[in-house]
Amino acid sequence: MPRYETIKLKFRETKKLFASFITVLLAVVAFVQIYFSFFVFRQVNDECLWRPRYFPPGDSLVIVIENVKEGGVTWNAGIRDGDTLIAVNNRPITSMQMLEKTLNKLKAGETAYYVVKRGNEFIDAPVRIKKLIPLRTITLELFALIWLITGFILYSSKPDGEIQNKFFNIGILWTLANNAIIYQAKQFLPEVGDSFIEIVNWTWIPAIAFLPPMILDFFWTFPIKRKIIENKITKRILYGFPLLLIVAYVLLKIFVTLPLEDLEYLAEMTVYGISTLLLSAALIVGFFSLYSSYRKITDKRKKKPLKIIVVAYAISLLSMLYVTFLKKIFLSALFNNPEYYLPVILFVGLPIGFAYAIFKYSFMDVSAVVKNAFFYFVASLFVAAIYFFSIVFIGGSFIQAVEPTYQGLIIGLLFVLFVILFQSTKDKFQEAITRKFYPEQLAFKEALISFSKEIPTVLSFEGVLKETKKILADGLKINAFAIGLYDEKTNEIEIQKYSKLKKTFSGKLSARTGKIGGLAKNNEKGELPLIEVENFDEYFANPELLIENEIQTALPLIVREKLLGFVFLGVKNSGARFSDADVPALSAVANQVAIALENARMYEAKEKELILRRDLENARNIQRSLLPSEMPKFDEAEIFAEMLPAQWVGGDYFDVIKIDDKRFYAIIGDVSGKGFSASFYMSKLQTMIRLLADEKLNPAEMLKLLNAKIYPSLKKNYFITLSIALFDLEKSVVKFARAGHTPLKICRSGKITDFAPKGIAVGLDSGDTFNKNIEEIEIELNEETLIVFYSDGVTEQMDERSHLSGDELLNRTLIENCERPLKTVWNKIIDSINAFKGNSEQSDDITILFVKIK
Repeated sequence: MPRYETIKLKFRETKKLFASFITVLLAVVAFVQIYFSFFVFRQVNDECLWRPRYFPPGDSLVIVIENVKEGGVTWNAGIRDGDTLIAVNNRPITSMQMLEKTLNKLKAGETAYYVVKRGNEFIDAPVRIKKLIPLRTITLELFALIWLITGFILYSSKPDGEIQNKFFNIGILWTLANNAIIYQAKQFLPEVGDSFIEIVNWTWIPAIAFLPPMILDFFWTFPIKRKIIENKITKRILYGFPLLLIVAYVLLKIFVTLPLEDLEYLAEMTVYGISTLLLSAALIVGFFSLYSSYRKITDKRKKKPLKIIVVAYAISLLSMLYVTFLKKIFLSALFNNPEYYLPVILFVGLPIGFAYAIFKYSFMDVSAVVKNAFFYFVASLFVAAIYFFSIVFIGGSFIQAVEPTYQGLIIGLLFVLFVILFQSTKDKFQEAITRKFYPEQLAFKEALISFSKEIPTVLSFEGVLKETKKILADGLKINAFAIGLYDEKTNEIEIQKYSKLKKTFSGKLSARTGKIGGLAKNNEKGELPLIEVENFDEYFANPELLIENEIQTALPLIVREKLLGFVFLGVKNSGARFSDADVPALSAVANQVAIALENARMYEAKEKELILRRDLENARNIQRSLLPSEMPKFDEAEIFAEMLPAQWVGGDYFDVIKIDDKRFYAIIGDVSGKGFSASFYMSKLQTMIRLLADEKLNPAEMLKLLNAKIYPSLKKNYFITLSIALFDLEKSVVKFARAGHTPLKICRSGKITDFAPKGIAVGLDSGDTFNKNIEEIEIELNEETLIVFYSDGVTEQMDERSHLSGDELLNRTLIENCERPLKTVWNKIIDSINAFKGNSEQSDDITILFVKIK
């Protein structure tokens, strides 16, 4: 496995461990926040409303008391509407912040001594303090806690999932943003150090600043990814503005010259106010984005859990709008009638809706995480029950009856017994849980076992495809299925089998080369990556073919680092799509399919090769049958000929046609090209020559007639070189003409003589030019003379450096061996060619015809 993949795997495991640590830590923080809201940071409630007013000179502060609740603590202290609050507990009122801090330090039931002014009269009014539980703050903290836990479960199910990561990040940011309550509680906890408060301060300010863009980012990705979030400019604006807000906060604290306490309050409230406003806007935009996506989705199985989320989201927004409206219009209700604020608790409907949809409908693929958590929880209780039973009923009586020396041994044996008992029961228990609550996984497991038994017996390519379709599409009742084969040359995926598709594939699926090439690297566990619908456009150039057929997952088929194709899957029967939890089972299926396909491909290729070899062997035998099997016998001459084709069949031709006991034709030819086409024209040439040979024509006349007959039937770029010699042994002469073929060689007395009369190849011209260029010569025959006809494959063989063998090699071999038997001369020529070419392939057909005059 590549080093990069190993590092990536370790990094992923580290991320999961770190996410677990962060979740536990933030869950503790969330409970601390809730504790602070319930028991520490409870707002003072004197059942009236304070109205700050500023008067010149110096803009002095005056607090007017209004909306005094009849029968309330302020009313009972004798204070009425219109009274002016001067001091509390002997401290003059200088600011609203000072007033709030002074009163918030008091506990519920304690008395605050107000000094109020009514006209020109100053009145001392002991007010019995009440404390309000901050419902809004607690709601936000519960919201964050539920979202955080749900997000962690989502993240655990798919650590690399884009949606899962964004959901989890919102839970983290929201929990940290709620640290504002701890920061504000510093006025109640003077013993807490400033350093701790400053650390807390630097957790909630960045968190609340980045929370709105994160919410928008999530709902523009879930459940349908929108183009706006794919735009780099959008992301820069989304995440750039919070950064500017934080920088502004820092600059405000550094450069604005106000008393430190007022400065901090101003800076923090500025960030908090702007971020809260943006958060409300983000939640509203997120809702309409979610609702728009919900309307676009047509699959009822997907819409059902989404509907729950949309409704829960709507309830959350309505509660938020209700409280905002109530606070702005009837602010007195917050203090005089706090029960009116109870609907604020409905704001937690959004994370609850997500959690319910996820766990009820296995939404976003968390079934495996829930199953494991449930199973191990029950299994742990089971172990504890066995242990308790054993200690109480067995340990108390049996162990005590054993001598102290053997008690340790007995306890060890009992422990082993417990382990065996638990292990044997665990599998049955898990299977029962799976069968009851996760029937799809059981069906998948059974289908996999069946597939493993059946697939090794399937040898045909088509059979493997059918068996795969049968198991995945029909056995698991997947709503959409297709299997396609990848062609590396064209970079296309051709769909071979499909089932339950709404639309047939109108064309081949084009792959993106860069991404597809990296799929053949398996990870350490041999598990294959799932390509989900959100990432289709990264791997396929036309993903709409898959999306419009409701394909949700693509599983690559890989064997020996070679990509064979893909299995395309829709959602399961429950409506959930395949997830990382299904990777081990899907990988097992994919690996078996890939191996079966490769074996079938090799098997069929071997079959085709055997058939082709048989056909080629037959073609070679047919071609050889067209060539003379035995040479005519003459007293004055010995004849030998042989052809060695470059392929199974060749385009060279030779023939010896006896006219009478003293005359015969010697013919050698070469059809341009090699293989079947050349052999076809060669057989046609032989038939025509044998017909013309009966007319006992001279070589030049025969060539002219052959050209006239063959030219109309030859395809373009095809031609035939040909040499024809008419031997007359009685007159000791040979008439020779050639149509573009190699020269005639005569080896006599250790010397080589070439004869090359003019002539162009058959098929290059229809008649006139060909006829004018044909020249016929007559050569005298002497005893102990070797006449050599040969094809250009003899002199144009290339070696490993692309050098030609040439005439010199042939001439030298002939001079050294022309006195030897003709078969020996042939073998020596072939040996010299083989030695020359080395490991390079035979360039062309090799044909030689010898006539030795005795």
